[in-house]
This record gives sequence, C-alpha cells and structure tokens, in this order.
Amino acid sequence: MKKIFTLLFALVAFVSNSMAQHGAMKFAGKASFTVMTTTVNVESDTIVYAGSDFIIPSMTYNMGGHEAIIPSFTIKETTYEGGYTGVTWNEQEFTTTATDEKTVTGKILSGTFTHNSGIYNVKLKIQFKYGQMPHDIIYEIDGFYVKSWTDRLHVLIDKDYSVESVTYNVRTYLDGETTKVDVEVPTFDMKNTTIGDLTSGGYTVKGLVMDSDKGGYYRDYHEDGLTMHFKAAGMDADYALSAADANNILVVFEGKNIKIVNAFKPGAMPFLITSTFPESTVAAIETVVTEKSADDAVYNLNGQRVGNDHKGLVIKNGKKYLIK
Repeated sequence: MKKIFTLLFALVAFVSNSMAQHGAMKFAGKASFTVMTTTVNVESDTIVYAGSDFIIPSMTYNMGGHEAIIPSFTIKETTYEGGYTGVTWNEQEFTTTATDEKTVTGKILSGTFTHNSGIYNVKLKIQFKYGQMPHDIIYEIDGFYVKSWTDRLHVLIDKDYSVESVTYNVRTYLDGETTKVDVEVPTFDMKNTTIGDLTSGGYTVKGLVMDSDKGGYYRDYHEDGLTMHFKAAGMDADYALSAADANNILVVFEGKNIKIVNAFKPGAMPFLITSTFPESTVAAIETVVTEKSADDAVYNLNGQRVGNDHKGLVIKNGKKYLIK
C-alpha cells in the first residue's frame, strides 16, 4: 500500500518536481489554431511549462492578404489534478497579457500529461480572446518532452579534437505505434584543425528508430535533404549532407545518461567528421557501433537494454511485444 501511494504521489507531482530539478520543460509537436474560419496547421510548435505556468508561442496567419501575428503569452498559475494514470488540467479560465501588452482572456484551458516508458506527452487546448478581436481563437498542441543535454564534445577529423561545451536537444515521441527520436545537432567552433579554423552549423535529424544491431536509435539521413552551414578553409556556405558513406546518427539511452555519435560530410568534403557526445563516452560508443547486439536482445521503449524477463512493452528485433 505504501508503495502504491508513493507512485501516485510521484506522478501527480512529476511536472512541478521536474521544474524544480530541471527548469522550464519544453514540449514540441504538431499544433493548430483557428481564427474565425481560418485553421492553421503547424508541423512543429513548442510550448513551455514553467512551474505552474504555460508559455504559449506566437501564432502567424493570413488576414486579408496580410500577415497577422498573435504574440506569445504566458498563462500563469494553472491548476491540475491526477493520479497514477496521468495528470489532467480540467477546464479553467485565465486572464493574462501578451508580449505586446494586449489582454488575453481565456475561456477554456484543458489538457493532459501522460508518461509511458520515458515518453512524456502533453496535450493542451485553449480557447481565448486576444485584445479587441471579436472572435474566439482555439489553439491545440500534442507535444512531447524535449530534453537538453550539455557536455563536452569529442570530434575526429583525422586527429582528435575537443569542444568545451555543446547542447543537444533530444525529443522522444510516438509516431503511431513506433517510438522515434528527433535530434537537434548543435553548432560548434574549433580552431587549428587539420582543415583550419572551422564552424560546423546545426541542423535537426528526425525520425530515428530503434536499431537493435547498433544498440540504440539510428538514422542514415543522407537522403533526407538536409543541409548545414560549414565554414573552413575554402568552404563557407550551406552544403548538402548527401554523402552515402556518411551522414548517419546514433542515440543510445543508458539510464539517466545519453550517448550520441554523428558521422557527417558536408558537400564534397573528402574528410569524414565524427562527433561523439559526451566526450567521455568515446570508447563505449565505439563498442556499441562496431559490435552487433545478440539477436534476442530486448529493449524498453526508451532504448535501454533489459532482461528477457522484463514486463511491459519491449522492442525485440525491431518489433514491439507486450510481455506480461
């Protein structure tokens, strides 16, 4: 009984406790908003949960051939309730001020927070009036937690280099029944490398899926149409990441830690660049990349290897199974 009570309390307090430990939490996903008869679908939008407050992003739409913007605003001191099955924001009203000082009057705020094997999901719906606009605006988002990881980066060109501090933003989410990962590769600078001082620009790789042979979430993205800005000796432009023998990324979750290895070639560069994060995991992640997992390896939905007696949803040979 004591254990059940502890689980209930832990889930109800998850969002607030996470705020205290990790600061503002970002949730990114598909969103939409409706202004009068116009509905705008947003492929990827981000809300922030800070304490008991929601920070709503700006909304841009076309009105009579002109671009109109509803600025960002913060909904303060929201209330929620819940239990082991999740957290719910029941319908509540709110009043706040947008960043342009106009009043935002909320008729309805409702939503849910759920978690499943390391996948954290917030669904939020708000109905509000902005300033003197005569019609209600409805905004909805289905967002998944974006976790930021900051540490040293190891970079290999033909020699080993080190970058003092970079931040990866990693989003784990469900696409139908499939667990996927998006990775925001950071920008970093290095001096006095084999190819001179360089700047490696950031980009985002989407849709990594579990690869049991590699021991983590993996994607070969050379056909994804991605580009990056790269600056070095004789190079200073946006280049395609289209080399078939490079441009792949692996993310490995190990408990509360993460390992990321990214091998890429911008444009026609003859050098393969490999970055490993954090720097202290270089040897370990090389083992993951070069050694295949056993055919019967079992992973939970967060990509962590578990025993064959693990209960719940697991991934084996790239497929999901429910073990009771």
